[in-house]
Amino acid sequence: MKMKKIFLIVLIAVFTLTIQSCKKDSEEKVSDYMGDWSGTYSGDDEGTWKVLVDKDGGVTGSMTSDNIPITIDFEGKVDETGKVLVTFENALGDGSMTGQMTDGKVTGTWSNDTQNIGGIIEGKKD
Repeated sequence: MKMKKIFLIVLIAVFTLTIQSCKKDSEEKVSDYMGDWSGTYSGDDEGTWKVLVDKDGGVTGSMTSDNIPITIDFEGKVDETGKVLVTFENALGDGSMTGQMTDGKVTGTWSNDTQNIGGIIEGKKD
């Protein structure tokens, strides 16, 4: 009976350490993207964008058009692989930006689904 208790305690300890290790690895990978990022977007509209990635992978930011006097705020998430997805809603419609953050750079696409327009994004970590 005593041996079963010891085995159970060891098993629980190993399981707990494994989960903590995986969680820490995931948090460390997301923190690689933490900070300020900025860049440009082009296509059916063009302008600049900027975002802040927090320690949990949360993304907040805005995009400003060069063609019409509007700034659009958005929010989203970056995962441990650097894949980013942000969404926005405004008077001109709903849309999103998706991309991949790698080695201090980001590339991807944007779209305004309501107006059926889109294009590409490019940027870097500031």
